[in-house]
Amino acid sequence: MSVDRYTKVILTYIAVCLSLITLKEIGVIPNAYAQSGPQLVAICNVGSGPIFKCADVRPTGMERMA
Repeated sequence: MSVDRYTKVILTYIAVCLSLITLKEIGVIPNAYAQSGPQLVAICNVGSGPIFKCADVRPTGMERMA
């Protein structure tokens, strides 16, 4: 790769990164926030017959959550 092509690639990369930072700052790209607390999940056998059962999932090595 010639020096001229390498320079163009690097400058294009920098321009794209600066554009993304600018878009984030003016609010075009929304902020992402983490959820507070654990996500509780139920594992069930939906649609596999008339009996509806869910797995018994319990935390190990820590206090049971209410």
